[in-house]
Amino acid sequence: MSDKVSGPLAKIERAEEHIYKLESAWANFREHAYQVASKDDPQTEDRTYYLSSVRDIPPTMSLLAGDAVHNLRTALDHLIQLLISVKEGAPGPFKHVYFPIATDAAEYKSARRRVVKRIRQEAIEAIDRIEPYGGGKGEMLWHLHELDIIDKHHLLLTIGSNTRFHTMAPQDRERISTQLLGVSNAGLPNT
Repeated sequence: MSDKVSGPLAKIERAEEHIYKLESAWANFREHAYQVASKDDPQTEDRTYYLSSVRDIPPTMSLLAGDAVHNLRTALDHLIQLLISVKEGAPGPFKHVYFPIATDAAEYKSARRRVVKRIRQEAIEAIDRIEPYGGGKGEMLWHLHELDIIDKHHLLLTIGSNTRFHTMAPQDRERISTQLLGVSNAGLPNT
């Protein structure tokens, strides 16, 4: 691997490490994160399910998510540094340049001005085709950028859900599946 490309790739690899740790932490956390209980109404024989306890998501999950987001966003900025280095024949670092990501197409035209004259035409055309802005094909990059900005000022809010199938009486399963799906699920195995 070229030394020039190693910066962006190293940032991506580091983000992958954070994502792997986050997935592992989430898997461990969700096992006991939410406790579901039920209450039977003796008059109607209806069963109501409710959350009886909810554990707070550990701050380490926000830190891992924020670190992954930041490394991915930074990889794009490293890429721009590399593209400028190729065109200008100098190693950099170059100040006040970043991968152009914007809220919409109009703002993108303004954001790309910082780099358009400093990188090769085919590189700017490739970035333009990505449409790295809200509403563009590369809208995901805009979301990444926004998350990175949020994480610089606050911990990312981590939320999640966990659902499990609980054993329920066959008539309850039938009633629920008929109401939700509009079809009868008679004969489904107990869960």
